[in-house]
Amino acid sequence: MQFDRERDQHLIAAVLGPGNASPRAGAISVLRRLLPRLRRAFPKARLRVRLDGGFAAPDVLAFLE
Repeated sequence: MQFDRERDQHLIAAVLGPGNASPRAGAISVLRRLLPRLRRAFPKARLRVRLDGGFAAPDVLAFLE
């Protein structure tokens, strides 16, 4: 998590999985729980989700739309 013009960044979620798991395994589940909480905590904020290229899959992108 990062706020505009702030140097500090904070980890807000992590998922550990086996080494042979897809990078996006569990991504939608985490986002489904996390985004509503962030919206409640910061109702006026515009949220921007940035993910690694391993998450560029149709199901993840469709969820984010």
